[in-house]
Amino acid sequence: MALFPIREDEVIKLGDALVHGLKENTADFPSPPIAPAELRKALDAALKARDAAAAARAAAEQATEKKDMAFEVLKEKMRRNLRYAENTVAMNDEKLRRLGWGKPKRGRPCRRPGQVRALEVSLQDSESLVLDWKAPNDGGKVVAYRVESRTSPEDLLWNEVLSTAKTNATLEDQTHGIHTEYRVVACNKGGDGEPSNTVLVEQQA
Repeated sequence: MALFPIREDEVIKLGDALVHGLKENTADFPSPPIAPAELRKALDAALKARDAAAAARAAAEQATEKKDMAFEVLKEKMRRNLRYAENTVAMNDEKLRRLGWGKPKRGRPCRRPGQVRALEVSLQDSESLVLDWKAPNDGGKVVAYRVESRTSPEDLLWNEVLSTAKTNATLEDQTHGIHTEYRVVACNKGGDGEPSNTVLVEQQA
């Protein structure tokens, strides 16, 4: 059994075939509940309504583009006058408020991130090393994680290995037989968080 179409163009195609078939085969279909002429009127009405809807959509798109352009022009003119007003009254907040404006407020200082948690080696082979860690529980939003290393516990200077936005890092071309200590620091515009725990790794030969 055929399935009644869903798409409008397929409904129209079937409607045309149905009207034509009923007209040409009156012997087989002498008394359809909807006469071919009435069905043709309904089909033509549907086509007309579809065309009107398409035209309305096109008009709406044009109207939206025109509206957006008008707002851009308006905003630029407003910005020019506000810049003029700021310069004229030397950013005097009281006077700017008479224009519905005001001196720009300083944003809240960005909180530095908290401490990176649970640093561990999740995979190690002769060619590479994969470090995994968890994001801080507190502090400001993390922008990046800095992976650092040192080859001696007495060395106070940690060297940056790489920076990533993810909570894992793959380190390639590790020197064989060298003990290396790693840690991870979360960073944002507010500064650096407390370093994570450290992991000590001897690269496999």
